[in-house]
Amino acid sequence: LRRVKSPEELELLRQGARITDATVAALASHTRPGMTECQLAGLVHRAAWEHGGEPRLTFLGSTSMEDPDLVFPRQQPSLRQLERGDVVLTELSASYGGYPGQIHRPVAVGGAPTAEYRALFELAVETFQAVVESLQPGGTDEDVRRAARQVLAGRGVWTMDALVHGWCLSLEPPRLDVPELATIRRPQEPIVFEPGMVLVVQPHLLSADRRRGLQVGSV
Repeated sequence: LRRVKSPEELELLRQGARITDATVAALASHTRPGMTECQLAGLVHRAAWEHGGEPRLTFLGSTSMEDPDLVFPRQQPSLRQLERGDVVLTELSASYGGYPGQIHRPVAVGGAPTAEYRALFELAVETFQAVVESLQPGGTDEDVRRAARQVLAGRGVWTMDALVHGWCLSLEPPRLDVPELATIRRPQEPIVFEPGMVLVVQPHLLSADRRRGLQVGSV
């Protein structure tokens, strides 16, 4: 009952995803040097309410792209002021009728991303697309890992957060990774995918030295 969503639930989740998209669009449009992380959270919350939803998760944090000290967004945004050359890491969810979307996007502050962050982003997008294509009815958890390995093997990167997890009213099973690349080891739950399941695909890549990291994903 929890894993396979009804048509009514799927429609609510689509609305939650639409509103979540609006929150990250507001962030990308209005982020400027000198703003604080808390002010960015205010942009996210305002967009959620203005589009008929409500904020659920507002994880975001900023760091210098040249001298980074953050690879995962803060669960409590801080009063740190953004500077030109920073990157903002995000994990955002806004809900409609209690059913949330989820999205992960990095935002470069005041200019283009550095070459290192651009390369991580492009590799994360490639991984995201490969995993999404692998998610077919009758497919399994091993299909997900195989798709990710085909992109990531030998690329000199690590992973941190789960590559794929279930989603509806909250985070749900399964949680799938590529174990040999993961900096956090999790049990790999066997699963056969069925129509109506809802998943978040969210490659979270770290550089070889684990100093730089970003996440690209959505429900």
